[in-house]
Amino acid sequence: MYGGTQVAGNLTAHSQHVHYDEAVGDKANVLEIQVEDSAHAWANNPPKIGTALSLSIGYQGQSLVSCGNFEVD
Repeated sequence: MYGGTQVAGNLTAHSQHVHYDEAVGDKANVLEIQVEDSAHAWANNPPKIGTALSLSIGYQGQSLVSCGNFEVD
């Protein structure tokens, strides 16, 4: 989810790298997503700081596991 919108169908095909790091203690979890952007969709409309983002991962046809909620910084 990005900004309250389900983007998996659009984002999955363009994802080059997804890194999720679950922190221990009082540190924040980290989510980094790198996308292929030859159409300049993200360059022309970059993510806005503070936009809500959530990530769930899993295998196609199986239940997904939530990695949590994040904010673009």
